[in-house]
Amino acid sequence: MTTELINRFRTLQKSERFWLWCVLGALTVFFLWLQGVPEDPAKSLTAIQEKWNAGEWAKTRDYARWGTHLFAWINAGICALLALTLPLWHRRGTAPATASTKTTPRWIWIALALVVALGGALRYQTATGGLWHDELHNAQRVNGYHRFDKKDPLFGEAKFRPAKWEETAFYYRKPTNHVAFSVPSRLTHSAWQAITGADRSQLSPFFLRLPSFLAALASIFLIGWLLVRWNLPLAGLLAAIFLAIHPWAIRWSVDARSYGLTMCFILVALHAVTGIVRSGKWRWWALFGFAQSYLMWLSVQNALLILPMLAVVIGQGIAAKRRDHTPLWPLFSKIILTSGVAACLFLQVMGPNLIQLKQYTDLKPPSESDYLRVGEATLSDTASNWLIGIPFDVPVVSGDLPITTFKSRYTNPTIGWVWASLSALFTLAGIGVMLKKPATRTAGWLALGLIVSAALVVGLSAAADMFFYPRFVAYLPLPLALGMGVFWTTRPSAGRRILGAATGVLFFALLASPQISNLFQHVHEPLPQISSKLDQIETDSGVAPLAATYGLAGEVMEEMVDPDVRGISSRDEIEQLIAKSRETGRPLFICYGNQSFNRVVIPDGFDLLDNPAYFTLVQRFVSNDPRHTFFLMKYVGE
Repeated sequence: MTTELINRFRTLQKSERFWLWCVLGALTVFFLWLQGVPEDPAKSLTAIQEKWNAGEWAKTRDYARWGTHLFAWINAGICALLALTLPLWHRRGTAPATASTKTTPRWIWIALALVVALGGALRYQTATGGLWHDELHNAQRVNGYHRFDKKDPLFGEAKFRPAKWEETAFYYRKPTNHVAFSVPSRLTHSAWQAITGADRSQLSPFFLRLPSFLAALASIFLIGWLLVRWNLPLAGLLAAIFLAIHPWAIRWSVDARSYGLTMCFILVALHAVTGIVRSGKWRWWALFGFAQSYLMWLSVQNALLILPMLAVVIGQGIAAKRRDHTPLWPLFSKIILTSGVAACLFLQVMGPNLIQLKQYTDLKPPSESDYLRVGEATLSDTASNWLIGIPFDVPVVSGDLPITTFKSRYTNPTIGWVWASLSALFTLAGIGVMLKKPATRTAGWLALGLIVSAALVVGLSAAADMFFYPRFVAYLPLPLALGMGVFWTTRPSAGRRILGAATGVLFFALLASPQISNLFQHVHEPLPQISSKLDQIETDSGVAPLAATYGLAGEVMEEMVDPDVRGISSRDEIEQLIAKSRETGRPLFICYGNQSFNRVVIPDGFDLLDNPAYFTLVQRFVSNDPRHTFFLMKYVGE
């Protein structure tokens, strides 16, 4: 009897269902344990409800405690349900035949490494530059920020408030804080502080952005490797080049938010789907599930990226059923399991933030916000950035350093749209080539799915009257790189393929060269340079100056860069600084940028700043965006 039980257990151990029960059982136990970890979640729920009803925010720890407790229960229920119903939905299938992969020439890998290095060089300037205002929330929750005496914000003492881990992962009072970036960013930034011995208040924009920078480099490699796996090595190398030099990818892949990580995990998911349709091995399903959960953690909008990928997997399963008469249910079994577990992981890490997102939309409904919407301007900017690599239009105020835009470059817009149409045509033609060939059809559908995802984001944003910024679909360079990589290398001979690849690079590089050069030469936000200039002035004169930043960017300067340069937003505060300068004999410097915003929203201070009897220009600090050109002014009045 004992021997029979042992044999049965050994047989069970070899079954797929046994191990799935083990996984789901372990997850159920884990979530049941996790729900008991937060201290007094009921008290936190009461605090949230009271503040919510009063139109205020509760403490971050209350959202973290209640959200962790609530979603641990939900996830335990999901995993338990999956485990209990496993015999109903689980079917073991046969693995598809593994597609043969040709030997890749060694020079492809060497060339791909060089392209990755090129991409890093083109992104380094943007990655090391100062933080701009949309990166502020992430920086505050990654490292901390300076706070000021409420009774005397202009001249009072500044104290540094270090960020807590619960804020890094669960502060979501504005969706601008991309927590899936903040968590790895805190790890890299804390490591930099520990290794260098930097003070807790010191901020390194590069190490803050390091997860995005590394993800950007990984994306260049992954997109090349993806086509190598589909037996298109030269196309893969060309796709990597396109992604490395694409200005839209350069700009947003290293921002201190989620865009670079989104591009990277899209490619991770595409690699996983490639493995699924080729071998069906569980490791690829696990990777796909992880990519799904991380993409959703980066942004809930990324559900629109995952759906086309799932459609491709299902479509391939249907094709296999017709071709080989293989059953579909084993495929759906794996989709149910991986997507279910991915949903649990996502809900657990993002649940407390989803509660805050609901409160945010209650307090500030999207329909009542003053953010950008889908319209002619945003669609034109999206198309221009994607297909030509330059912004459509950027407002320039007197003194700002202009850059090349679609409007300034193409006085006849028809010419510009012809070039954009050619770029789109080459992209779609390359995708069409992949779709036409059975060996690469899946890759073609995956590339096309990314374009469909972007269209869904735009369409749903328009239909729901939600805010929309072109950078929400900044992953569009990925299908462009894939499509063009294939199009320009689809030639009958090796010589013609190399010539086609060179022509393709030249074509896009000429279109995008003004913005490539701009991003290579200039940082985005020059606030650290302004702070260094003020330090130099103090060293040269021996007197610590009074200093302030007027308008937008003032918060970033005083909280993150230099607490001695206070943020101000009115003429009255400028006059207070002038009075203090006269009283103490200390020189006064005021910087400002973002003229297209500040001169409209807070115009009164410019009556003094523009008056040569009061202020004179010390230095202009240029940016890769005219709106972020800054001016350092010195008070010269009597």
